[in-house]
Amino acid sequence: MEIKPIRLLPVFFGLFVAFISIATIWPTWQENQKMSATIQLLQKEVQTLRAKKQQCEKILQALEKDPNYVEFLLREQLYYGRKGEQILEERATHARESKAN
Repeated sequence: MEIKPIRLLPVFFGLFVAFISIATIWPTWQENQKMSATIQLLQKEVQTLRAKKQQCEKILQALEKDPNYVEFLLREQLYYGRKGEQILEERATHARESKAN
């Protein structure tokens, strides 16, 4: 019975090709994963900004078309009042401080 020698050259060549393939593909795969995560974050940010844009458009339309809304904002945020109305001292003080800053 004769023992045949194992040919190691094809085995080493196969391992070499596998190593080179992995070494080439791995950095690309990692970069792809990072880019996918970035894309997901940016898509969420775009959704958030679109929702904010819609909210701002609604406020703008209300400001342009609804005088009651304008009066509401003036009273609530800037503490304005109509002629003859008395504004509570606490609100007036707060309004002066807000305008000073």
